[in-house]
Amino acid sequence: MDIKKLSQIAKLINGYAFKSSEYVNNGLRIIRIANVQDGFISDDYPCFYPLSYIDKLGDANLQTNDLLMSLTGNVGRVALLQEELLPAGLNQRVECIRPYEELDRKYLYHFFQTKKFREEAIKNSSGSAQLNMSTVWLSNYPIPSYSRDKKELIIKTLDYLRGSISKVEKEINLCDEIVKSRFIEMFGGPDENPYNWEVVTINDVCSSIVRGPFGSALKKDFFVEKDDSTVKVYEQQHAIKKNANLGTYYITQEKYKTLKRFECVAGDIIMSCSGTMGELYQLPVGCERGIINQALCKFTLNKRMLPRVFLEYMKYVVEQMDKKGSGIRNIAAVSYVKAMKLCLPPIDIQSEFVDFYELIDKSKFILHKQKKNLEEL
Repeated sequence: MDIKKLSQIAKLINGYAFKSSEYVNNGLRIIRIANVQDGFISDDYPCFYPLSYIDKLGDANLQTNDLLMSLTGNVGRVALLQEELLPAGLNQRVECIRPYEELDRKYLYHFFQTKKFREEAIKNSSGSAQLNMSTVWLSNYPIPSYSRDKKELIIKTLDYLRGSISKVEKEINLCDEIVKSRFIEMFGGPDENPYNWEVVTINDVCSSIVRGPFGSALKKDFFVEKDDSTVKVYEQQHAIKKNANLGTYYITQEKYKTLKRFECVAGDIIMSCSGTMGELYQLPVGCERGIINQALCKFTLNKRMLPRVFLEYMKYVVEQMDKKGSGIRNIAAVSYVKAMKLCLPPIDIQSEFVDFYELIDKSKFILHKQKKNLEEL
């Protein structure tokens, strides 16, 4: 096995600085960070540019099965561009990795989905509100180079595993759909109140709603190495990855005292409100004491609504914001979130839903374990 830099086996292409003010209804599809999901290209809310720009793009004029990677926010996510989305142009902060040999296309696609690469991509990216990956770091990343036969075997094996993982993911998604259907059956849709329950605001069911500190209140200069006296900084990745142990940033006790109102503890619900907007996560029992950064909003519930029910309602709130096309701006204004209305079911009805959710969640736990085992093969 030989080791080569990525730039030795593939051409790295930077995106074009398209202007949103020049978007049109049809034409050249713009592939943005939001389109690059984990293993696939999403075509939700497509944006277009005049077809006349094709000749101006050079290599940023995309081709079938181009390997694309996100450089900001969820850094390191990769996907292959399907032919039906062409013609398409590459937006800035999305990198196109175009291998010199066709066999390396699928090989690199699988390689960049490994846990090791994802962790190193996050570790070597900068930014406190949202991560930014350096294209210089990416171009120098070491890639194991095998013989053609070995690469073909690796691709065939990983294609099979990826297919098995996809089947498990579909079952996990089915569990989520069952929960959503049960929620609607018990409580009605987001704009419904079939049982004439009390209508309250989000602020009415929370003892506090706080977005993390802005500007100079929390800069990367304040981050220190972890020790027994430091306090953790919760980041956007905690809401996105649903992992309270992710992240490496800590601040001193002295700095923590000035930012104590941003403290979050077990049971608090945090929501991402920058980059990948609207991801929700409840901090589990045993999590580290910490503060949120500016990319997160924290909800501390009072006793009027159970956390699981609140989380389901908040999914609808995020959907409403998405439909209006200005979710990030609205979440940034905490007053907007506080004023949003929802129905308040009786606690015994809420408890009944939670019991149902926990049964489904046990099935999801088993499925996630199966998925993890497959991913570790």
